[in-house]
Amino acid sequence: MTGSTHAPWYVVPADDKEDARVIVSQIVVDALSNLKMAYPRTTPKRARELKGSARKPLILSADYDRFAQIWENESLAAWCLP
Repeated sequence: MTGSTHAPWYVVPADDKEDARVIVSQIVVDALSNLKMAYPRTTPKRARELKGSARKPLILSADYDRFAQIWENESLAAWCLP
């Protein structure tokens, strides 16, 4: 036996790419929904620490003045060009 409960095999017709992709997508969605994933639990204190620490390095590493100027002008081309 090649397939098992924890590692099943599926036969997917290859003569129609669109149908094959839909079938494979549904298999992946079903497999992910069966994992019963959840966010890890944390304490309120640790949640506050994480919330504050994640944003500071991102803001400091960005060219904030240039970004603010582009945001005001709404010009993405200015952001991409030197």
